[in-house]
Amino acid sequence: MVHADFLRPAAAVTHGDDRLRIAGASGLLEIRDGRCWLTTTDRPQTDITQTAQPRPVHDEMLEAAMGRADEFYGTGHSLEMAHILLQARDAGDRHTWTATAHQSSRGGAVAG
Repeated sequence: MVHADFLRPAAAVTHGDDRLRIAGASGLLEIRDGRCWLTTTDRPQTDITQTAQPRPVHDEMLEAAMGRADEFYGTGHSLEMAHILLQARDAGDRHTWTATAHQSSRGGAVAG
C-alpha cells in the first residue's frame, strides 16, 4: 500500500507525514520518519535502516546502461515487474484479488 497525499494543507499537523508501507503474509515493512521498520509474524517492530548499504539510483542506472550491472534494471527483472503490475492493475479494474506465482529472476518465488 502506498499512500500519497499531495493536497494536505501545509498548516495540518500531519503535513509531511509521508510513509511507504508494504504488507505481506509474513510481515510488514514501513518507511517513515527517515527510518525503515520491519515487523514479522514472529518478531516485533525492528529498525533495519542501517542493515542495507544503499547505492544512489543514478549510479545503478548508469551501470545498467553501460552494461556492467543488470540486477535491478535488467530486462528480465523489468518484464517480471511489468507482469506483476499489469495483473495488479487488472485486479483493481475488476475489484478482485489476484495471485501470481512464478520463478523470480533473482531465484525465488514471487507471490502477490
